[in-house]
Amino acid sequence: MLDVSPLANLVQELVMGDTVRVERPGADRVLDERTGQLVDAPRTLVYEGPGAMVGPGSQPIGRVLPTDLLEHVDDPKAGYKLLTPPQAPVPARDDYVTVTAVHQGGDQSLLNRDWRVARTGHGNTMVVVRMTWCDEIQPKTLAAP
Repeated sequence: MLDVSPLANLVQELVMGDTVRVERPGADRVLDERTGQLVDAPRTLVYEGPGAMVGPGSQPIGRVLPTDLLEHVDDPKAGYKLLTPPQAPVPARDDYVTVTAVHQGGDQSLLNRDWRVARTGHGNTMVVVRMTWCDEIQPKTLAAP
C-alpha cells in the first residue's frame, strides 16, 4: 500500500494555514439560573487545529435534507468545504465550525462567520486531506477589507 502521509503533510503546509474549531452542540437546552431562560447547552470541542474553509466552487453538493435543529430547508448552493488533516476527528452532521485564526495575508472575514456541518467527511482508503461539506449559518457583520 502506498504511504500518502508525506503528501498529506505537504498539503497541510500549503493549504491549511488557518486554525479551525469544530464543536458539537449540546443535546438539550438548559436553564440559565441567573436569567430563568432556557439557553443552548454548552458545546463540546471536537477539534481545533490546522484547517481551511474553501468557499463555494464549481461542484454542486446536491440536496442536503433539513434536520429538526433547523427551521428552514438547507440551501444546496452553500457548498463550503472544510479541509482538515486526515488524523483530525471526523466532524458529525450539525457540528459548528469557526475559523479562529487566519494565516498571514489570509481572508480576515472568515473570523466573523459560522458554519454548520451539512455532511460528514468523506471516507477513503488513502486520505490526503479530509473534506467536510458545510453551510454558512448566518453572516455576521463582516470585517472591513
